[in-house]
Amino acid sequence: MQEKLAGYPIFLQNIFRVSLTVMIAFVMFSHGTQKLFGWFGGMGIQKTADVFASLGLTPAQPMVILAGVFELIFALGILIPKTRIVAGLGMVLFMAFAGIQSYEGKWFQFGGYGWEFALLFILSTFVIITLQVNEKTR
Repeated sequence: MQEKLAGYPIFLQNIFRVSLTVMIAFVMFSHGTQKLFGWFGGMGIQKTADVFASLGLTPAQPMVILAGVFELIFALGILIPKTRIVAGLGMVLFMAFAGIQSYEGKWFQFGGYGWEFALLFILSTFVIITLQVNEKTR
C-alpha cells in the first residue's frame, strides 16, 4: 500500500502545476484577445485605445496592439517549458506595470478596479516560475 502512495504527492504536484499553468495561459490569452479582437467580452482595439489614452498611455492605438500581442506571446510562452520562466517574468512585469497605470492607489476594491486581481495573477505566475526553477534544479 505504501508503495502505491509513494508517487501520489508528485502526481498531485504535476496536476496542480499543469492546471495552474493552463489557467494562467488562458487568462493572459483572453486578456490579449479582448484588446485585439473584442473576444471574451472585450472592447477591441479602438475602445481599449480610448481607455489607454485616458490613462495617459499614448500613442494609444499602437500601445493597445503592442500590449495585446505581448499578452498572446506570454500566453504561448508560459505553456512551453523552455520559455516558461522568461514568459512568466514578462507577465509579472507587464501586470505590475498595468496595475500601476490602471489602479494607482486603489488597493483592494472588491467588485472592481482594484489591485486584487493583478496581485493574485502575479503571485500565481510566481508559483509557476518557482515550480519550473525547482524542476530544472532536480
